[in-house]
Amino acid sequence: MTTMNPAAFAEALGTALVDWLPDRRWFAGGGRTARDVEVVSLAQVGGNGVLAVVAVRFADGVEHYHLPLALRRDAPDAEVIARVGEVGITDGADDPDLPCALFDAMARNLRVSGASFRSEPRSGLVAGRARSSRALGVEQSNTSVVLGERYVLKLFRRLAPGLNPDLEVHRALGLLGSEHVVPVLGAIEGELDGTRTTLGVLHPFLAHAEEGWDLATRSAAPFAARELGEAVAAVHRRLVIAFGAATLDAGELSRELLTRLDAAAPLLHGRGAWAREVFTAVAGLPPVPAQRVHGDLHLGQVLRADGRWLLIDFEGEPSAPVARRRAVHSPLRDVAGVLRSFDYTGSPLAPVWAAEFLRGYADESGIDLDRHRALLTAYELDKAVYEVVYETRNRPDRVHVPLRALRRPDAA
Repeated sequence: MTTMNPAAFAEALGTALVDWLPDRRWFAGGGRTARDVEVVSLAQVGGNGVLAVVAVRFADGVEHYHLPLALRRDAPDAEVIARVGEVGITDGADDPDLPCALFDAMARNLRVSGASFRSEPRSGLVAGRARSSRALGVEQSNTSVVLGERYVLKLFRRLAPGLNPDLEVHRALGLLGSEHVVPVLGAIEGELDGTRTTLGVLHPFLAHAEEGWDLATRSAAPFAARELGEAVAAVHRRLVIAFGAATLDAGELSRELLTRLDAAAPLLHGRGAWAREVFTAVAGLPPVPAQRVHGDLHLGQVLRADGRWLLIDFEGEPSAPVARRRAVHSPLRDVAGVLRSFDYTGSPLAPVWAAEFLRGYADESGIDLDRHRALLTAYELDKAVYEVVYETRNRPDRVHVPLRALRRPDAA
């Protein structure tokens, strides 16, 4: 580093992050206390930018995080993570210059010690076209920055070694010409545990796109549920072309569902009996067609833009290991995720939207959903069990929504 001693920088940063990280909305520490933070790698970008990868050690293991950082002599104390001499270290996602420097590095296909930047073929990136930046501040697990109101740079925070599924799937679907995903324009990669690892991905910014959740919860907004079903089915079909098809053993799937149910049982307030019956019955089904899927599909993961639906965020559940996020599943897992999201809206139109969504999905996919009703119900209940755990830990005032879904339909 040109502005200060790297060892002093790493020591000061690691010490300060023990207290700074737990207050970040994207930090997945889960209330655990970090024992220490070690700086694993530093990549200098532009005049005052650094991409840091850090290892956070807890009593029960280690997690790795990506931190874009800016070095400022004039940084206000309220924004400073740590100081080394007269230089303040700040969160680079909020810096006016660093995100633009990252864009320029992708446009130039720059390689520096600790990181590489690339533009995708036919992306048309030209250095200097991103002269302003603003962090969106709406994500829970990553950070997205709008550049020049033309591009959006998604910076992955918690890292796992290897290619992030979000970049992998977007690339694959883009090559197949899918009209229901946003093109990949560029990417940033570092190294973790000796493996090339995704740090960020660049897409066009769709300024007038509307999130599916916002449309569904705004009373006067029309909601094209049937078209959403068609879009999800079209993406599933492309995913089979890109990654192939497989089957799941119904007995193994049943055991996985029951294992998750047992782990969540203390939080279910005695409402797991119907789910247990349904999950047990899955073992008697024939082999389940499987493929790569979105993995975490809900109304917050779809956008309406220019009269079409777009699926976004193919990262899967960020807390899960990459191998599990890349695993094949029945496409009905994604269908169930959307159905549960409709239920969350609380709209009186939710049952109508659900029916239209299923109609559109069935027509486009050719899958007879009535014949697979038992499996779809199992995935819906599995999602509700997951939601109970999530809401209990993060939004206890909303846990009644998934608990209601676990009640047997004919229960009084």
